[in-house]
Amino acid sequence: VAALAARIDAERALLRDGEEEEAARVPIPSCPGSLDNLPAGEAVDVDSMRVWDGESSINALEACNGVTKCRGVLLRPKRRVRLHSFTFSLRLSRGKCVGFKPIVCEWLSDIEKATDILFTGEPQLIQAETFEEYTCTIPDDVTIEAGPDRPLVLGFWSEPCTEHRSASAELGQVPAYVLEETIAASLYLNGKMLSGTWRTYTTETLACRVNLTPL
Repeated sequence: VAALAARIDAERALLRDGEEEEAARVPIPSCPGSLDNLPAGEAVDVDSMRVWDGESSINALEACNGVTKCRGVLLRPKRRVRLHSFTFSLRLSRGKCVGFKPIVCEWLSDIEKATDILFTGEPQLIQAETFEEYTCTIPDDVTIEAGPDRPLVLGFWSEPCTEHRSASAELGQVPAYVLEETIAASLYLNGKMLSGTWRTYTTETLACRVNLTPL
């Protein structure tokens, strides 16, 4: 832990010295060993929360018209995996409440768009002004697989929760780092699901935990 903390401090110093691009591309190990080396059938967490400082954040989940409607990560593992759950850390930053639904979508890399929604979770509400974890659990009878040929969006989507408006929430963020290839990027949707613009960021990642099983 001490060695990891020292590494993070050193890389943040590089950022302050103007070497942002080089430092941003240094990966942080996000699970015990590479997925390539793990036995099939053994569930593992891909976890950036363990290197999150508990405060760094991005204000990126809104509950009003014409702004960001979805925020999440791009899951693109180097081998086939089965998805079990994903977790983000959020806190209310404006208004009384932000409602959202967790979603899992297919991702078309060539046009950078989310297509079919494969799974939609139950609505959840963000009401606390301190960070809390919010988890989407995939039921055991629902099989969702990802791989190098099938990247997925794991996101929290506020567009369908119309009861709550004029509010926003912050998501925990690990600044200026990318995870190993399992989490390829952070992304958000500016606008509505069908007509909005998806933006991807490979030099930052949300504080997240993804539970999956290599196949």
